[in-house]
Amino acid sequence: MMKKMIAWVLIVAAVVGIMTGCGGSKQAETSSDKIVLKFGHPQTGDSIWQSLAEYIKEYVESRDETIAIDIYPDCQLGDESTMMQAALAGTLDMVGLTFSELTNAVPACNVCELPFFYGTIEDYLRVQNDETFHTKLWNEIEAVGLIPIGNSDIATRSLSNKKHTVKTPADLSDLKIRVMTSPIYSKLWEAMGATPVSLGFSEVYTGLQQGVIDGEETGLETMVDMGFHEQEKYHTELHYVISGGMNLMSKQAWSKLSEEQQALMLEAGAAGFEYALTLYDDYYAERRETALENGVEVIVPTAEELAAFSDRAQPVVAEIVNTNASTKALYEIACDILEK
Repeated sequence: MMKKMIAWVLIVAAVVGIMTGCGGSKQAETSSDKIVLKFGHPQTGDSIWQSLAEYIKEYVESRDETIAIDIYPDCQLGDESTMMQAALAGTLDMVGLTFSELTNAVPACNVCELPFFYGTIEDYLRVQNDETFHTKLWNEIEAVGLIPIGNSDIATRSLSNKKHTVKTPADLSDLKIRVMTSPIYSKLWEAMGATPVSLGFSEVYTGLQQGVIDGEETGLETMVDMGFHEQEKYHTELHYVISGGMNLMSKQAWSKLSEEQQALMLEAGAAGFEYALTLYDDYYAERRETALENGVEVIVPTAEELAAFSDRAQPVVAEIVNTNASTKALYEIACDILEK
């Protein structure tokens, strides 16, 4: 699937023209000054996000010896909310954030992960790669004080739990499902029949152990990477959200770079996302096999069963779309792209 896909292409020159207008013409003080950028992201050290971060690091450092990027995976610098606030305050130079977290600062990012909206990963990428959509989205993010340099990895969200098989919304009635801090996810899972529990990602494993939650709605690959499959033995491949995230810089760190260095960061971000896409198929297949080998029952719902979940979700989807004018406008752009 992903290997046959046309790779992500970003018109860097056009983006540089927009982004370097953001107070970014300041040169480094001297050619001998080393700009050290701390880059935190939420995924594990063997995740695609980590591979992407390492790719960006190598891409930049091999082309500009005055820049060094130090990577901190697995929420070492705090959970996503903490890292986002640090980047907004200028105390963290680079950060990888899921769109779910970004929605707390930029509601329009909800369009990037609307439930049951993108039928395939290819559909999702068609929207993300569209110049009109891309420009409006990045402008919305820049407006709050973060500078996008490129998309992160790509993933789907499904459902895992430790109690029983789930094939219909009725099967959720006795399950406490961990959701992200985004209020939309709480409304969504309540609408689909579960009891949502907002819990930090770093607390999920302990929450499963202690019975605070019965399951969570990350992808199967995250379930395996984080060891959740040691407790959760039922995974339903809902793929109800196709999403990803962004790699971003603080405005303060961005302003330390020359225009040439800013262009390099954008090139690295675009190339890194292309690279991440080539990893996804094998990465997912390997994690799926690991889950099966460890006794996880992987349930593949029928189209009719998926429709039952989707129907429950639609009122929440409508609420998301109408959050504000920017979200509605971005949604309409996405619809136009998918209808072509």
